[in-house]
Amino acid sequence: MGFRSWLSSRIDPWERAAEEVAIAEASPLGLQGEIDPDPHLWRPLSGQPDRALPQVTQERAAELSFYAWQSNPLGYRLVELTAHYVYGDGIRLRAADDSVQAALDRFWDDPVNKMDKRMKGFVRSLSIFGEVILPVFKGGAGKVRIGYIDPSKVAAVVLDEHNALEIDRIAVRQGKGDSKPQMLKAVRWDDDAGRRVGDVAYWSVNRAPNSSRGRSDLLPVVDWLDGLDTFLISALDRIQIQNSVAWDLVVDGANQQQLKELVKKIPPPRPNMIRAHNNRTKWTAISPKIDGGDLTEFGKMLKVWIGTGMGFPPHWLGEPGDSNRATASESGAPVTESLRGRQDEVRCLVHDLLEFVLDEAIEAGQIDADVDRTFEVVMSTIWASQTDRIATATQSLAFSLASAEESGWITNGEAGSIFRHAVAQIGIDLEAVDEGTGEREDAQQAAARAKLLGII
Repeated sequence: MGFRSWLSSRIDPWERAAEEVAIAEASPLGLQGEIDPDPHLWRPLSGQPDRALPQVTQERAAELSFYAWQSNPLGYRLVELTAHYVYGDGIRLRAADDSVQAALDRFWDDPVNKMDKRMKGFVRSLSIFGEVILPVFKGGAGKVRIGYIDPSKVAAVVLDEHNALEIDRIAVRQGKGDSKPQMLKAVRWDDDAGRRVGDVAYWSVNRAPNSSRGRSDLLPVVDWLDGLDTFLISALDRIQIQNSVAWDLVVDGANQQQLKELVKKIPPPRPNMIRAHNNRTKWTAISPKIDGGDLTEFGKMLKVWIGTGMGFPPHWLGEPGDSNRATASESGAPVTESLRGRQDEVRCLVHDLLEFVLDEAIEAGQIDADVDRTFEVVMSTIWASQTDRIATATQSLAFSLASAEESGWITNGEAGSIFRHAVAQIGIDLEAVDEGTGEREDAQQAAARAKLLGII
């Protein structure tokens, strides 16, 4: 071990990381600045590269996405569609043990946390910024409360040097006068403590496994949204010009001087006014003839392109085009799967935060350490089809299975497994029933039974 390595090992890693961030922020290049003009063409010979955007690009992307959500109607709608469908009718917590349920409810319904009220905003912020930073405050008796840190206050997110999958700490700017950011430990599992510890919960989406920062849903389309804004403003100016009217006045026998004096005396015609003249004058209204047919198609093309980038078909954005009821229904399936994927991400993020809440409750003695801490984060089902079609198909399947059982082709248990598997495709998990004993089976037993029968 060299002297530098030995000295480095003696320095507190927290202080070393804070100094690195402070030095980087003070340099002209910034936190992730590069000396070379083409850093994206290079990679280190050893170690894990961080796939996050450069800090300046990350901050600019966040500001542009936020501006697009605030000012662009289509950008606003794309974010709101995602938030509405992912959050749905809210989130319910369901625990196996009453004491665990009480601990979860205490955190969820806390008058400061107000998770029912704030969760939709967190889902929306995940879409806009790609990340949500929630500092956790631990009080007496295992109470946990959360705050919020704006992504613009984040100076850096540091990956674990031994495992790039894990976020280790977050450097948060304290104010304009402070050059040294505050280093906060990310909430994660600690083997030594045997539980989750940390100062801040870091939620992110659109993040590569070895990337330190999340990215906005709007990032791939934000330039196109700006282009759509520019196009529509230009089209509006064009239409205003097209709606303008100029009056051409012909006066027989008048010279240039007389025409100038006449123009000064005669006011421009107003709507619904009457103007009398003799046969020496001729009034003609002239308006520009601009063909605007190509404008409509180009505007539709931009909207479809932006919607495609966000995973929404044209008819979801007010552009039915050539869609009919059949094609619109079929194109809804990929959208539903995409939204379900985001819903699963949110469910996992909430689940991890609640696991930390339970760890704190156990540490404070509010619940027993050996308690069954199993719980579910239940979110609204995102439907891919109309309810009436689902009801009709389910009824038809039930009659078919009953006939097959009556004919002796399948057993009652096989019919039940097939029916439960079919209903699960629309997001409803039914508990299986042991046809011999009438007792309910858990999900693993039901899956094993279905696999044994060759259903899945």
